[in-house]
Formats: sequence, C-alpha cells, structure tokens
Amino acid sequence: MKYIPVQWNPNKWYYDAALLVGVVLFLWAFLYIALGALSHERPINPQIHNARAFGACAFTILTVILCIGPLARLDRRFLPCFTTGGISA
Repeated sequence: MKYIPVQWNPNKWYYDAALLVGVVLFLWAFLYIALGALSHERPINPQIHNARAFGACAFTILTVILCIGPLARLDRRFLPCFTTGGISA
C-alpha cells in the first residue's frame, strides 16, 4: 500500500481562512480594545501585553480545535431528540 498524504480541498482552505480571520480579530481586540478595558494597578509594558495577547490567543485556538473533534462526531442517528422533534416519553 502506497502512502498518500492528506490532500487540500476547499473545506480545508475555508477552515484555514476562518481560523486566520479569527486569530487576527482576537489579537486586534486584545491589543487595542482590551488595553483600555483591563484595569491594572501599574501600567504594563508593551512586550508583556503582547505576550498575554498571543498566549490567550493560543489557548483559545487550542480549546476551539480540541472541541471540533467531538462536535464533528455528533450525528442525527445517535441523537434521537433531534430527529423526532423532541424527547419522547
């Protein structure tokens, strides 16, 4: 059997585009909007603020990616309450 690597398809391009847009929006919001919303006793320097932004973004991306696996396995065959219109007694 010959090894065939995973090929790119339109769904993967859409996923990557959505992930990139999400990262850009998250970093923009954290760096510019959250700067005024966060209350610090002492002002923090830009390097620490950037490190917090990228760390929070990495944690959020990891959480979203790890949630995709179980959510992708949801199927109407295994969830009867979605196919019958409600939970029956």
